[in-house]
Amino acid sequence: MYLCLISILQVFDKDGDLKEREAAETTVRAALDLIDELNNKSINKEVKTIQQLIPDLFSYLDEAKRITEELKDLEIPEEILKEFCIAWQYQKNWIKAKKSERRNKYKDKEQEELELLKDELGDEFQELKETIYAQLDNIVQSSTMVENINSILRMYLNTSRNHITEGFLNFFMFYHNHRRYVGGKRKGKTPIEILTARKQEKDWLELLIEKVPWGQFKIATEHTEQEYFKKLQILCGLLCNNFVKSFLITGIMQKR
Repeated sequence: MYLCLISILQVFDKDGDLKEREAAETTVRAALDLIDELNNKSINKEVKTIQQLIPDLFSYLDEAKRITEELKDLEIPEEILKEFCIAWQYQKNWIKAKKSERRNKYKDKEQEELELLKDELGDEFQELKETIYAQLDNIVQSSTMVENINSILRMYLNTSRNHITEGFLNFFMFYHNHRRYVGGKRKGKTPIEILTARKQEKDWLELLIEKVPWGQFKIATEHTEQEYFKKLQILCGLLCNNFVKSFLITGIMQKR
């Protein structure tokens, strides 16, 4: 049942055809009804939450439909476009895979599809791949985006026992927008770079430290490690969150 639900959330089916939103919603409702019949209180609570989300859960399919219609303007055979859609979905799957076995499996499948396309298209392959992948990357499954942010924030909420200040949330927002991805296709980039298309020259911690008017704290402007740690201690006090101290110190140690 779980694998069935995961499969339904895919943008394209195994043949590269776009999923129909109405059919996907109907299938998910039927699957949730079956799970609900298990009469497991803890599971049923989650089922009800998901049922409430269904009206917005598949909104990404509307955007996917618009994008795939635009891609038809490329005037390539429909089967070629479908093969690219299959390959792109394999890429999405290996990027999201937590286990190396699944990651490698989907990487291999994507490569197999791309090799076939390369043989068919020859010199046109690379430009078409970049164009189609770039368009398909605009399909954002909002639930995945929310889960991604929540997974990062959750460990900080746990350490502070949910006593979160506005200062900490502002700090987290700044960190999240200016940190560099360490893996995946966005490796080396920051969210703010992707949003603005402008290169971020400095590390998030340097940018954060530059935001504070240090003169009022009588802190020297020398860029020594000792001065950095003084500034980190003041930031921790300003944010009123004990966990932030170790978090910021980890950031500066990574720059050493």
